[in-house]
Amino acid sequence: MAKLPKKITATESAKETTLRQFVSTAARKPVTASAVTRINLTMTEEDLARSAGFQEEGAISRADVYRAALVALENMPVEARRELFEEIRKTSPKAGRPPVNK
Repeated sequence: MAKLPKKITATESAKETTLRQFVSTAARKPVTASAVTRINLTMTEEDLARSAGFQEEGAISRADVYRAALVALENMPVEARRELFEEIRKTSPKAGRPPVNK
């Protein structure tokens, strides 16, 4: 969705523009826009509940919770981070389809 031009306050005067100029300014990407990539993650109900708890605590989005986790991981010592990875790898659920009983 395009970002609309800034709102005009009472202290500013509105300039006359044509429809073409208005659409052109509305269609431009904001300077602060960054590229994002959507991904799907396999999560357990427990992980989702913990994420929701952090979301409520900080009044933030789920993506912000994961970004904060990445920052926390970066700030950990390398050895502690490797130990955490090993612990998580052992207990993480395996992605894929459940077996079919015939």
